[in-house]
Amino acid sequence: MKIQTLPEVQSDSDRIDLVREFLEVRSACLVGASDGKTNPWSFNARMTRAVLNAKLDRLQLVGRSRGDIEGVPVVDSVLETSGQPGDLCVLVVRASDVIATIREAHSVGWDHFLIISELGEQQRADLAALIPDSIRVWGPNCVGYTVSGSALTFMATDEKYVADGNRSNLALLSQSGGALGTMAPLVEETGLNVSHLLSVGEEADLGIEDVLDYFAEAGVTDGAVVFVEEARRPDAFLRAVGRCTAKGLPVVVVKVGKSAVAQQAAQDHTGALAGDWDEFAAAVRHSGGVVADSFRDAANIAALLVNNNGRRPGPNTVVFTTSGGSGALAADLIDESALRLSPLSESASALQALNSRNSTLNPFDSATGGGTPKILKEYLQAIDTDPSVDSLLFLTSGNIYGEFICDQLTSGLPSKPIVFVSAQVEPGLQKQLNDNAVLVVDDVGDAVRWLSTSSASTPIPAVDKAVFDDSQDDSTGEEWLTYTEGTTLLARAGISRPSTTWLTRGDELADSPPLTYPVVVKGGNLRGHKALYGGVRTGVRDRDQLLEVIGEMSALFPQLVIEAHAPSGAEVLVTAKAGPFGGMLVIGFGGKHADALGNQVVLSRRSTAPEIVDAVRATPLYTYLGSTIGDALAGAQLIADLSVQLSAVLDSDSLDSIELNPVVVTPDAAYACDIKGRRREGSVPAGSAALV
Repeated sequence: MKIQTLPEVQSDSDRIDLVREFLEVRSACLVGASDGKTNPWSFNARMTRAVLNAKLDRLQLVGRSRGDIEGVPVVDSVLETSGQPGDLCVLVVRASDVIATIREAHSVGWDHFLIISELGEQQRADLAALIPDSIRVWGPNCVGYTVSGSALTFMATDEKYVADGNRSNLALLSQSGGALGTMAPLVEETGLNVSHLLSVGEEADLGIEDVLDYFAEAGVTDGAVVFVEEARRPDAFLRAVGRCTAKGLPVVVVKVGKSAVAQQAAQDHTGALAGDWDEFAAAVRHSGGVVADSFRDAANIAALLVNNNGRRPGPNTVVFTTSGGSGALAADLIDESALRLSPLSESASALQALNSRNSTLNPFDSATGGGTPKILKEYLQAIDTDPSVDSLLFLTSGNIYGEFICDQLTSGLPSKPIVFVSAQVEPGLQKQLNDNAVLVVDDVGDAVRWLSTSSASTPIPAVDKAVFDDSQDDSTGEEWLTYTEGTTLLARAGISRPSTTWLTRGDELADSPPLTYPVVVKGGNLRGHKALYGGVRTGVRDRDQLLEVIGEMSALFPQLVIEAHAPSGAEVLVTAKAGPFGGMLVIGFGGKHADALGNQVVLSRRSTAPEIVDAVRATPLYTYLGSTIGDALAGAQLIADLSVQLSAVLDSDSLDSIELNPVVVTPDAAYACDIKGRRREGSVPAGSAALV
């Protein structure tokens, strides 16, 4: 068979054009068509019905059904069809027949293929050999896609998504096809249209990042929710998230892989290998995206952002309530989130005039002003012009005053994100609110969580403290730095450390520079947790005792590191780790507190020092710094500078990870008092051996 050669697609613009060709196709062929007479609910029958309903200029069917299906002739072989460049051939055939069918279809002009089947290893290799020189592929191992606006459906579903012109649009993009059916109704509940349902499967050619780039360029939707099992092209994926964000198109991501079971399930499902979840989440946030824990969370967070024209709301929240108790609960929940109750700068006097009982102004209980009908309009006018107010949480119970409240909340004031919380809302009123970009929620806890996650100040969640559990030490292999190597590396990088002297067995302790006692002596050739191997002696008071300790420890360890005791200060942990998404920084409580308290924050290794300071300020670590050294901001800045230095060392010395624990932070310096470093795979020096 003569194979037509297509130009290789490399540039982002070419890949965007390729996505456009798939999602805006006008001529198609379905191989595997079925009239459904034997089984109307088979995948082939449902796909056939869907494709017949698609608004195509030309449709050809290949299948075993005799005659025609709804007036469209059915032929026995794809060789009896004809395609033009850019036309789409949809394959709903057995995996064993996919490659042969592609070759036959290509011989009669088809060059774009949507592959539903899950392929075996050899079939994947055969397919890869044809991309991109001969064919372009969507899939395999996917359920297809639907574009609601153009009624283009290549998905085995009888569901029809009709856009409401009064509402904004949200696209759903997933590697797992089945997840789309779960996400779509959740999005519709928020009052948004589902503009696209796109299942990309194993991404043999086009991937999630290409579709996101298309969204950013084409302006065909207002936001996207993405379900990821694995970002197969990490840098491209993060760039695409950033491009969407820059265009005001919010991207909310749900990713599996927090647990070992989830990682295995993802691999079993689509062959994806779930990467490090914490690093992925930090990188997505750094690129401007939002990470959600569930489909329901993602749908509602996306609705908040889309309703706010793609902008991340700030943390300053006002609460208006028709129930004092509900307002108090909201205040508690806000206090535990990334939000904060707005201090009410310019609106305070106006709200005070409405407050006949001299009660708190935020939350504002309508009863203090004589009831909702009397004061709501003036309240909304007051907060609309207050720059210290970022969003409104409106709590009400029952349907009393429902029509009046909805009229006021949809009048255009305030021009800030509104979350309406009520356990029961009449359908007509809910439609009115949704049509005017007001999110309707039935629980105040959900409302605060979604508003907090969408907020620009959302802190990075704590990782599992077990990540830093040294009770099962596995860092003694030769890929790990010895303590002498690690401390020497830090000294060379100019990272502050307690005064240090390095000794090799047989060396004599010099008289100068003089040591400052007490000192600590550590086995320099050890890797991992030195105390587990008797490699740490603390509290050495003077030179005579030090010489005695050196004599004892030299018999066990050929290298020794002598360190002054660190000054008193706040003990923190700082870790830098390489990874497929640019790597991550982990910052939190250090020393014995690392395991006991957890609360580490995870940031992208691309984070700047000011971004690191902002992240630390949003955590309990900031309070700890203030109570320990007096100047929390100075401490956060020292930690940020150290983190940036550590990240640079990671690259310059080809390391996979460096953990400093503890780092002792004083008002003037951050001292790295212990280090565990691991080389990148393939960079272990020849002849290296574990010295324990």
